[in-house]
Amino acid sequence: MKYRSLLLIAILMLLAINVNATNYYIDATAGNDANNGRSITTAWQTIQKVQTSWSVFVAGDSILFKRGQTWAPSSGGGSNSLLQPNVNLTGTATNYIVFGAYGTGNRPIISCANQSGKYAIYTIGSRWQYVILQDLEFRGGLELWSYSASMHH
Repeated sequence: MKYRSLLLIAILMLLAINVNATNYYIDATAGNDANNGRSITTAWQTIQKVQTSWSVFVAGDSILFKRGQTWAPSSGGGSNSLLQPNVNLTGTATNYIVFGAYGTGNRPIISCANQSGKYAIYTIGSRWQYVILQDLEFRGGLELWSYSASMHH
């Protein structure tokens, strides 16, 4: 009986950690920015849609780019970059915000190669805390820094 109670408590704790977590999918060929982005079949298409959705992302969310695809300056983005948050992206120590990949094949590419003054990611003016960048390939400039030392983990 004691072990059943412990197991039940452990399961409830795991469920509580990511209750509000949402995966957002981006597919450059089959996506549509009019979709909600919350499943592979209702994926967004452009980085511009990510760029206009920063305030939607919360701790525990994942923003997942389809493997084998490339996003470049024609895909939209901020004035200085493809991914340029205009709000603070703040996960928690137990619920990171994750930028990653889904599907099979090569890592998704976010590219500003050969684009003078443009970055793949540019975080100046916003704070990132507990954000993970994984399984993505960035080409061109990558600017991640903070004026106030408020970026960590």
